[in-house]
Amino acid sequence: MLKSCAVYGANASGKSNLIKALDFMRRFVLNSSKETQIEDAINIEEFRLSTATEGKPSFFEIVFILDHKLYRYGFEVDKKQVVSEWLFYVPKIRETRLFERDENGIEMTNVFSENQYFGKFIADKTRNNSLFLSVNAQFNGKISTSILRWFRDLNVISGLHSDFYQQLTIEFFKDSQYKKEIIQLIRKWDLGIDGIKIDTRKVLLEQIPSSISEELRKIMQNSELQTDDIQSFHKKYNSEGKVASLEVFDFYED
Repeated sequence: MLKSCAVYGANASGKSNLIKALDFMRRFVLNSSKETQIEDAINIEEFRLSTATEGKPSFFEIVFILDHKLYRYGFEVDKKQVVSEWLFYVPKIRETRLFERDENGIEMTNVFSENQYFGKFIADKTRNNSLFLSVNAQFNGKISTSILRWFRDLNVISGLHSDFYQQLTIEFFKDSQYKKEIIQLIRKWDLGIDGIKIDTRKVLLEQIPSSISEELRKIMQNSELQTDDIQSFHKKYNSEGKVASLEVFDFYED
């Protein structure tokens, strides 16, 4: 039997962001220690709709059961580095620390089996933009490898297959009557969107990817190719819950 769970909630209550956060956490745990990531920025974006979170790292934590034990694992990251990281588990009744990481370094307990032989060596090999857990798994640490296997077996499935309707909605939005109705629906559904702006512009020759074949490039050059720039506007709140400003999101990037 496939173990699964479903997430339900009101519109604009954070369901999609929860799925995105879980998907990022999974990918970062599995890939952060790879050599190809050695100088890469961490692909994370801070929460932009609150002045209280500006400039602060993003927080991720998950609690799960593995081999009949309860684990709590998490980390904080910004675009440059892993700010903190921690792993706890409950062997019987009380929660026990396995390791903790902060700006001063990585501290492991004797309970953490990976610490017995190469713990200090692995800690020194852990880059600022990679997770200690991921590096430990590369060196076949028993606990870390089991946790990575748990993340690898975790599948995140979203029912938001919106690509099919995207272009149709854009075309409707360009019609003044449909635009009015779409905006009314957005407000009625309480999606957290305060406004939408669509600008249509011509695709310039230098914007055509070099990977496109020469034959296709010639066809595209002789055509009136256009693209749509879409922006959505969202209310940004301060720490007191009052509207501070409007934040602009790029539809294709954010």
